[in-house]
Amino acid sequence: MTKFLIYTREDPPCGYCVSAKRLLENKGFAFTNQVVGRDLLMEEFKEKFPDQRTVPLIFADEEGLRVRVGGYNELQSYITQLSVKGLNL
Repeated sequence: MTKFLIYTREDPPCGYCVSAKRLLENKGFAFTNQVVGRDLLMEEFKEKFPDQRTVPLIFADEEGLRVRVGGYNELQSYITQLSVKGLNL
C-alpha cells in the first residue's frame, strides 16, 4: 500500500491541508504529517523545498522511492490513478 508524507500548516489553519489529510484518512491511506512551524521551522521548510510556496506539500512512497505528488488537487488525481490501477489497497 502506498504511504504518504504530508507537510501542512496549522497556524493559521489551512483548508487544503485539512482536506488532504481527510481524503487520505477516508481512503484508508497511512500518512505522516509534518507541521510547518511545529515539527520543522518555516526556514527549514523553505531551505528543504526552495521552490515551494504553499502547503500542503505531499509525497508518496512507492516501492522505497519518494515521489513528489504536489498539493491537494494533485493528490486527488494521484489517488484516482491508484484506484484505476487497483493499487490503492
